[in-house]
Amino acid sequence: MDQVQLIISGMIRDNTCTLDSDKLIFILPDTSVRELSGKKGKRSSVLDIPVTLSECGVNAASVVVTASGMADADVASLWANQAQSGSGGSSGVGLRLLQSNGSASFSPRGSRSETLPLQPSQKNILIFHAAMETTRNKVKAGAFVTTVDLEIDYK
Repeated sequence: MDQVQLIISGMIRDNTCTLDSDKLIFILPDTSVRELSGKKGKRSSVLDIPVTLSECGVNAASVVVTASGMADADVASLWANQAQSGSGGSSGVGLRLLQSNGSASFSPRGSRSETLPLQPSQKNILIFHAAMETTRNKVKAGAFVTTVDLEIDYK
């Protein structure tokens, strides 16, 4: 007969929060092909993306947010449209995800993070910004769908 001793450890922290949802769905406003066509790098109107953190602990001080996902084949700093162009999806566009300041961008490769302060013992709303952006001079009308994975690391 063999015996083994297992030592299992963990940590109880009071610097975390609770996400209001683990899946958030946002609908970008409809955009005209005419508005976007003609030049690579044109952007649609920007949509605010609120992420709510509730029940934050008494020692919640800050979070480091990192976004990742599937990069566009033409412009690697944009998220790819996962709606296939042959099945009614648009082409020539990707998603630009902006950090809370509205100017710096996240990267689908997960290489850019943003540190944001938290107010302890209360609800915190982190607001990011998203827009479609052209990856080519010519845009084809159709659906746009992408998935962004957010990692929230409490500090």
